[in-house]
Amino acid sequence: MEAFNPPSSSMTEYLNSRTSEAIPTMMMMLDLALMVLLVFAFYSYSSANETSNRPLMLVLCTYFGVKEIMQITRYFKAGSLRSLWFSDIKNILDVCLVVVTFLWSIDDNRPFDSEWYKAAVAFTI
Repeated sequence: MEAFNPPSSSMTEYLNSRTSEAIPTMMMMLDLALMVLLVFAFYSYSSANETSNRPLMLVLCTYFGVKEIMQITRYFKAGSLRSLWFSDIKNILDVCLVVVTFLWSIDDNRPFDSEWYKAAVAFTI
């Protein structure tokens, strides 16, 4: 009994060709760069009293939100929204990221001081 069945050679070739294409690789690198930028925006916004990162955080929130909406639409058109999108925990975490980023960026006061922000973060967690 074999513990690991390697994929067929045609499947391996297909996956290698899709991974090495310019557009998916560029989108993955863009996601990584924007995620790092979002981490720095969260850090600088939470440590300073200025709100200069709010527009940047709204832009990043919009990017990640549109990306999730496009993914939901793609799965819905394929008829596999329930079986594929909801079964992947990463998608739920991405939606939570968009909600928390949006709530953090629109609050006029310090985000952790407001009750509605605490309730919204607790709801997403």
